[in-house]
Amino acid sequence: MTAGQTIFWRAASVLSSHLAEVLGTDQKVFMRRARGLPQAVKSCVIVRVPRSSATTGSGVGAPSLWGSHLQVDCLVRATEAVDGVADALLGRVIEALKPEAVRDTAIAGLQLAQIEWDDDYDGESSVCISISYQLRHGGPHGGGVRV
Repeated sequence: MTAGQTIFWRAASVLSSHLAEVLGTDQKVFMRRARGLPQAVKSCVIVRVPRSSATTGSGVGAPSLWGSHLQVDCLVRATEAVDGVADALLGRVIEALKPEAVRDTAIAGLQLAQIEWDDDYDGESSVCISISYQLRHGGPHGGGVRV
């Protein structure tokens, strides 16, 4: 981890590394702030942190915790069985991030919150399934945003 890294980037980094390890070398996993990828990529998983909200602890001087929305996009482009391939990838990601699979990691407590389907999102017979997770987390000793 980089010195001065934020807890948000750390959470995305841990999630991305975990997915890369579990999904194996046959599936590309990217950690991006934006969704755009080269056209040569036909199937991949993209990990992003689109939003985090601060929550305040109770009492004076209590550390803040953050509620982060971690998004995992399953992108499949231009294959004959695009729907089936995308659905299989969705299942693999959900299985990889189930509570017992991340229990001993920095993303323990990750909760599946929502799934959205975006068919033909780039005009090339593509499917992007966005899986939203929620994570409550804090910096060292429960507060702050730096690792």
